[in-house]
Amino acid sequence: YELSLRTYWPQWGLTANANAYYVDWTDQQVSLNLGLNAYDYQVENAGSSHLYGFEIEVAQRLSPKASWYASLGHTRTEFDEFNVETGADTRNLSGSEFPYAPHWTFSIGGDYRFGNGLVANLNANYRDRSYTEAGGEQDGRIAGERTLVNGRFGYESDRWGAYVFGKNLLNEKYSQYSREDVRVGVRAFRAGEGEVAVAISDFGVGIPRDQLKRIFNRFHRVGNELTRIRTGTGRGRYSGKETLKGMGGRIEAFSPVDVSL
Repeated sequence: YELSLRTYWPQWGLTANANAYYVDWTDQQVSLNLGLNAYDYQVENAGSSHLYGFEIEVAQRLSPKASWYASLGHTRTEFDEFNVETGADTRNLSGSEFPYAPHWTFSIGGDYRFGNGLVANLNANYRDRSYTEAGGEQDGRIAGERTLVNGRFGYESDRWGAYVFGKNLLNEKYSQYSREDVRVGVRAFRAGEGEVAVAISDFGVGIPRDQLKRIFNRFHRVGNELTRIRTGTGRGRYSGKETLKGMGGRIEAFSPVDVSL
């Protein structure tokens, strides 16, 4: 459902638009992390969900050379019925918000034409914090709010244009994804004459020692097909091994903790 308003005031060169909306979803597809590691994602259907909000946009031409624009948006989301079964475990994610759905967004910018073909733009956009996962652990998985300032400078003719773009001119640090409960370490070091090693470590559930030598075999997957909660073909590690082998390298895996899957 949507209500829209479109207006134009020619005496001021001003355009103002507004939308209010409400959306009901059935069987919305959602990508979920099931918690075994940072890559343990699969797509599930949420039984029912909804969102609502509004948008306001204004734009004004101040003169033949100068104009400005701005927009404001507000959105609220919720999974009304969302139960996920993973083997014998059932998780109720009802009541949580959509991932990457900030409550507030705002942007403002301006354009200027110098009259000799040169054009310039400066703009800023704000995004409120948003959850990066669906479910009961959302408070620990948040992409914080951020404001980015961007610019564009260039030359335009009737037939072509060339521009230089600048993004995040104030060099603000921000995160697009956040998963504080999963740590991944990467380090590189010299392993011998003419050799460099790259070590990647995480803190997942581990791999049984009797399967470590087989995990790079084609189509091999760790665990039991009847209890495994993530689908796959088992070709990723094999492809990585063959790629490194073709480049004269090698790959090995270690798991300090013996586990049973």
